[in-house]
Amino acid sequence: MLRIVLILLAALWGEGLALAQEVQPVPKLAVRVTDLTETLSQDQRSSLEAKLADFERRKGAQIAVLVVPTVKPETIEEFSIRVMEGWKLGRKGVNDGVLLLVAKQDRKLRIEVGYGLEGALSDIVSKRIVSDVIAPHFKAGDFVAGIDAGVDAMLSVIAGEPLPEPTQPDDDIQNIMLFVFGPMVLLLSFAGGFMLRDKFGRLPSAAINAAATGGISSIFFLAAGIGWAAVVTAAIAFAVTWLWRPRGPRSGSSWLPSGASLPDNDWSSRRSRSSSTNDSSGSSDSDFSGGGGESGGGGASGDW
Repeated sequence: MLRIVLILLAALWGEGLALAQEVQPVPKLAVRVTDLTETLSQDQRSSLEAKLADFERRKGAQIAVLVVPTVKPETIEEFSIRVMEGWKLGRKGVNDGVLLLVAKQDRKLRIEVGYGLEGALSDIVSKRIVSDVIAPHFKAGDFVAGIDAGVDAMLSVIAGEPLPEPTQPDDDIQNIMLFVFGPMVLLLSFAGGFMLRDKFGRLPSAAINAAATGGISSIFFLAAGIGWAAVVTAAIAFAVTWLWRPRGPRSGSSWLPSGASLPDNDWSSRRSRSSSTNDSSGSSDSDFSGGGGESGGGGASGDW
C-alpha cells in the first residue's frame, strides 16, 4: 500500500512540475510559412509562401505552415489548438483554415483542420497524409520535401471541396480610387499647373505639374494595386498644362473654362502605411492574417 501511495505521489509531483513550466508562446502571424528552426531556406520559404498565396486567391482557403523547435510541456494537439485559436485561419463563417505544425525536436507533427474542411480533410485523410506522405521524408531527414509533399497533398484534397468563391475586397477600393480620388487629383493638378505657367512657362510648368501629380497620386494608387493610374494622371496633367490656351488675362479664375469653378473644399492628403515584413518567412507578402475561422480539434497527429 505504501508503495502505491509513493507512486501516486511521484506521478502527481511530476505532473505538477510539467504544469509549472511555461508553455511555448504562439508566434505572431504575419506570413503563411513561419519557420523558427531555420530548417527552410529563404528561397524555399518564398516558394512555399507563393504556392499557398496563389491557392488562397483561387480557392479562398487559408493554409499555414509552422515549424517550431518544441511544443513542450504541452502536447502537439494542445499547442496546435492554441495556434489555431490565436491565428484564426480560414474565412469567418466558412472556417476553411488548415495548419501544418512541425515540432522538430519533439519529432512530432500535426495537421489541424478548421470546421469547414473537416469533410474533405477528415481525420482519416489527415492521418494518411501525416503517416504516408510527410513522415517518410522526415525519417529520411528531408524536411523540405516532407513539408512540400504534405502541402501539395492537402491542396489536392481541398481543391475538390465545394467552397464559397473567394471575395475580392480590393475591387471596391480600386473603383473608389479611380472614380473619386482620381478626378480630385486631376482638378487640383490643373489649377496648380496653370498657376505655375504664370511663373515658369508652358514646358517647365507641365513637367513640374506631371511630376507632382504622379508622385502624390502614386502613394494612394500603388497602395490600391493600380499603380498604372498614377502614370495616367501624370500624363493627363502634363498634356492639359502644356496644351491649355487661356482666354483673356490670367487673373483671378479667368484661366478656367467658361462656367467652370473650383470647389470650395480644402482637400488634404492621407498617409499610407506599409506592413512590416516577417524575417522568418523570407517573403514580401507580409500582410497575411487570419480571416476569423475556427477549428474544433479535427485533424491528425504523428511522429517520425
